Amino acid sequence: MLSLLLFISSLFVQATEIRNLREKTYTRDNTYCKIGSQRIQIQIRSLSAKTEQDEKKYGEYVFYYLNNTAELLPLNQDNLSNFQLFHGKSDLCSKSLGYKISPDKMAVLFLKENGVDPDKLTIQLFNLKDSRPTEVIETEYITNDAKDFEGGFVFQTFTPRRSIELGQIKIADMNYTYQDRNFYYWVSYTKKGFEISLEKTFEESDMKDFFKNSLEFGKAIGWDDKNKSIKKSLLYLAVNHKEKKQCVLLAESAQKITGSETDWICR
Repeated sequence: MLSLLLFISSLFVQATEIRNLREKTYTRDNTYCKIGSQRIQIQIRSLSAKTEQDEKKYGEYVFYYLNNTAELLPLNQDNLSNFQLFHGKSDLCSKSLGYKISPDKMAVLFLKENGVDPDKLTIQLFNLKDSRPTEVIETEYITNDAKDFEGGFVFQTFTPRRSIELGQIKIADMNYTYQDRNFYYWVSYTKKGFEISLEKTFEESDMKDFFKNSLEFGKAIGWDDKNKSIKKSLLYLAVNHKEKKQCVLLAESAQKITGSETDWICR
């Protein structure tokens, strides 16, 4: 009996704390998601009532409402980070991204504030049987684009550059201006976990027209099919505007660009 009373008392204390937190915070954004047979609301809330016009809708607290009961999601229980909804179109959420991963698991996507760099992907998993949140997956992937994928979802990511390299070179006796560029690739998340998708990376690549097919593209980027990894992810683009010609070079690491490299691919 005593243990039951202590349990009921702890629930009352938690409910009071949640109510007090809601009263002193402000809604920054919200979405509705269909999880199993239930419809829940997710709210991004902040101690700040107003923000600068261009600021994104971040908040320190992420609430969810199930059966009219408010709780904090596990993804930010320590309140050390700011999150926003991962906005986009999906079948399971009204204005954010949610994807079914397995018959009993669903992923709702959030973006974690990442200083001067683009936001990092954070995933809150839900149990479809009872609509309750379960595991939190914090990643180092920076992203702002995700799409439906067989058995889960796929998202675009890249490694941000800390400096920009550019200059003038000659390729096959023709003058070019070159610059290093972000190399974008696509990663899927399914019940198997995270895996780089060569086909999606090729399909969405700005370099697609330089290659006949994904096999040729895979060879150029040093694709390792066994480990699903990319060896050459440093991209250089050279342009001759007068002749309307472009060339790309993919490398494993930064190097002094001279134009004499044998791996330039031009069109």
